[in-house]
Amino acid sequence: MDDESRRIREEVKKQFPNMTPAQKLEYIWMYYKWAIALIIAAIVLAIAIKDWVENAKMHQVLGIMAINTDPGYSDTTEDDIKQLIGSEDKYETVAVYRNVVADPETGKFDYQSQMTFVTMLSAAEVDVMLMPEITVDKLGEGVTFQNLEQLLPDDFEAGEGVSFDGPFMVIQKGNPAYEQFGFYYEPVYVGLLDGSRHEETAMDYIKVLAGAA
Repeated sequence: MDDESRRIREEVKKQFPNMTPAQKLEYIWMYYKWAIALIIAAIVLAIAIKDWVENAKMHQVLGIMAINTDPGYSDTTEDDIKQLIGSEDKYETVAVYRNVVADPETGKFDYQSQMTFVTMLSAAEVDVMLMPEITVDKLGEGVTFQNLEQLLPDDFEAGEGVSFDGPFMVIQKGNPAYEQFGFYYEPVYVGLLDGSRHEETAMDYIKVLAGAA
């Protein structure tokens, strides 16, 4: 800033107390806009860093894939399931995947659902699958499940309408899961995938479905 510009600025500064609000804003913006811009940028950066740090702390503790659900009748949220499994850590997350659809007559996935299914399993994002019986035989040889009846405690008592078929738990209409997910078929086969990254929380959820939280 040269001497003339400095002199003009000092003169204007002296007149500042007598300026109208609009003139004061014009003066502040003229001489301090870069300082204001830097302050705003610093605030935005601080908020972005804070959000990044918070997001970095988030970690999934359960992934559920519900096949063939009716979103219009579903009232289950991820937070509801967190409460069901007793998670109170704000950084723990539950993911529910409802975008995989199987043909109700053949049990097969369409192309998009098949790609989603393979991608999610390859990333080990899914622990528990809820699906129609006809889909069980169409999942492919590489998709295997742990035996839920053997994983449950010896003194475990399943609720009404709950049975077991091979490695799967089978729930009938009337189980809360029907209302929660909006299933439009019966029964629902519940499977715990081999290689589940969150077996403990997955079993907590399966016990809830079985009627013994």
